[in-house]
Amino acid sequence: MNENNLAKAVLLEDIHPHAQDKFEQAGVAVETFAKDASDDELIDKLQGAQFLGVRSGPTIGRAVIRAANELVGIGCYCVGTNHIDKVAANEQGVTVFNAPFDNGQSVAQLVIGATYSLLRRLHEHNAHLHAGTWSKTEVASYELTGKTMGILGYGNIGQQVGDLAEANGMNVLYYDNAERQPRGIAMPRNKQALLAQADVVTVHIPGGLDGPVIGEKELTIMKPNAYLINAARAEAVDYGALAQQLRQNKLAGAALDVFADEPKKHGHRFVSEFQGDQRVLLTPHIGGSTLEAQRQAAESVTGAMLDYWQTGRVRQAVNRVEK
Repeated sequence: MNENNLAKAVLLEDIHPHAQDKFEQAGVAVETFAKDASDDELIDKLQGAQFLGVRSGPTIGRAVIRAANELVGIGCYCVGTNHIDKVAANEQGVTVFNAPFDNGQSVAQLVIGATYSLLRRLHEHNAHLHAGTWSKTEVASYELTGKTMGILGYGNIGQQVGDLAEANGMNVLYYDNAERQPRGIAMPRNKQALLAQADVVTVHIPGGLDGPVIGEKELTIMKPNAYLINAARAEAVDYGALAQQLRQNKLAGAALDVFADEPKKHGHRFVSEFQGDQRVLLTPHIGGSTLEAQRQAAESVTGAMLDYWQTGRVRQAVNRVEK
């Protein structure tokens, strides 16, 4: 415990303030840290702390976890937990929590919004008009109605994307490596058939040790007038191969919300090989960045950590058995 005999939580500064309120109401002292904090700075903050809260970054590695010898739980106020060294957490007896359901609607709405922007070239027209050029045309502009949405990864977010796509008149195909019950008109397909048939492919599988979900092979299967959306993880798509396909006009466009080397803070410089290609819609990892989603994540993840602390009950944990 810290010197005041209170439990202590250390939270990333851009976690919704409801998390701090909820901790403090439970008698837990709260300190915040910046996303660009170094490991040494974070280790210093974590002395005497039982809880650590982050979003999709920074990376919490072995050195940080082992140095925080009073740590009980790490809360990821997001879906992904790849930035946490879960092997080290297991060795230290630290439970890692996440928010598997709280940002699903926000990500799904971003995907559908990106689909509108790609098919109607909204981001291109916006850039032209800001530059002073009247760009009215129907060339390469399409309705969503009757087009086919292919969803790679049919979990919570993929299913919500399918619901919204269907509501917009799209046909829905999905692929998942686990058995999933289809919703609405969604139809299962193997990965190759989905890629060959879809007008829009959206990725909701994170990628991993086996390589990207979408690489050069998968990109060549897609139709040349198809679009690719990645709001999952940067490693899910081979961006070098995607850039090559776009340069050769073998895809119509793409929307990317996640990147391998993302800036640490709002306002920092961003660099990508896709900058300058108007067929590519770039957004700064905002899939789950709505006030509604972040407030709900603050409620659920903080609640799960406090519940574990107070009662031993485990829920929303990725490295412990649910109780």
